[in-house]
Amino acid sequence: MRLLSFPFSGNISSGEVSFWKKEARNPAPEDIPPYENALWLNTETGEIFVHLKNCSEGAFWKGQFGTIIAPSTVTKFDIFEDGSAVALYRFEGNALDDGGQFNGVWTGTEQYDVGIFGQAAKFDGNSYISSNVCDALNDAVSISFWVSPGSGILFNFGAYTLEAQVSSGNLQVAYGDGWSWITVSSLPAGEWKHIVFSYEKSGGTCSVWIDGNQVYEGNNSSSASWGDFCLAWRLDNSSDPKFNGLIDQVRIFNRALTDEEVQVLYNEVEVNC
Repeated sequence: MRLLSFPFSGNISSGEVSFWKKEARNPAPEDIPPYENALWLNTETGEIFVHLKNCSEGAFWKGQFGTIIAPSTVTKFDIFEDGSAVALYRFEGNALDDGGQFNGVWTGTEQYDVGIFGQAAKFDGNSYISSNVCDALNDAVSISFWVSPGSGILFNFGAYTLEAQVSSGNLQVAYGDGWSWITVSSLPAGEWKHIVFSYEKSGGTCSVWIDGNQVYEGNNSSSASWGDFCLAWRLDNSSDPKFNGLIDQVRIFNRALTDEEVQVLYNEVEVNC
């Protein structure tokens, strides 16, 4: 089961939700983000749950039909509304940054294919995208994206900072002054996965999530400066293998993310439910 969730604002009158059945659910499922007002769609059963902040604790409205307009976060640049968003690459026929500051530049054949949201960047093992997004970073960085691998380098923020790759069906990360590849999880080829990396150079904490679940946390500080950001390759080491696969919805932030924020990114919705 996958629960798609999103906040909403405004009021829902009894007439507007006359087709819903009120149910007691106390406590609420632990995997539902703690929004005051929220809607959830169970993608297996088709059930929709509505929680209103003025309801008694654990009270939900439940239904299996009706029309609910879900606000999309896919095109929202500063998704957490705190100024931490640095870049958003949606790859809708281009490598432009939705924030307008750090547009990507293709090297090799520019290609797009069907992605999680609209189109995705398609890398053929000889192409990559670079940008100067590191100009906006201080001590920390987080990167969120959907990927359908392939193998090869996923991204790099400069030597001895943060890099990830897919090798022999495994997701690996290297970071900090003690730079070495660490296997954090298997990653099946051809299957879409949502991945988030968070890294703080001074404190050294590196965290990795796959499909909303934290799969790694380690510590290795870095005294290096951020380099040139590269997606699907590493600019300062020509021997590293370029990535072969699809990447979509790349978000970059200038701070570490919390587990709750990772859930929001994993549960982004685009279509109306």
